[in-house]
Amino acid sequence: MLESVQRTAPHTPGLQSQVAHLLDCKWHFDTARRKHQQALRASPDDVLTYFHYGLHLLATDAPHEAVAAFASARELNPFSPNLSVMLARAASLASGDPATQSHKPAQLTPPIQAVHKPICIC
Repeated sequence: MLESVQRTAPHTPGLQSQVAHLLDCKWHFDTARRKHQQALRASPDDVLTYFHYGLHLLATDAPHEAVAAFASARELNPFSPNLSVMLARAASLASGDPATQSHKPAQLTPPIQAVHKPICIC
């Protein structure tokens, strides 16, 4: 559907950003990066363009650049809690905060064994 919109109305605000975001969802990060950069040039005042680009940067392990993208988005919409949260997450990742790093789930010691009791419906 987006292809038909691109053909009929290629200058639709936010269209390139949406296409780039969908490319990210398909894990086509190289193509998505080029599309995000085009979107930023075409719509430098669009909040979602910066938001999608920030998500892309986090997905491609570029948290320092993501901070700048989310900060730009928050400047355009300072009252959005979602943008503030994503800016904080990106800043935390960029700072190397161990609380935001990937880790294995905690193992319970000793392991809890499931207890199966028959259910009686009387």
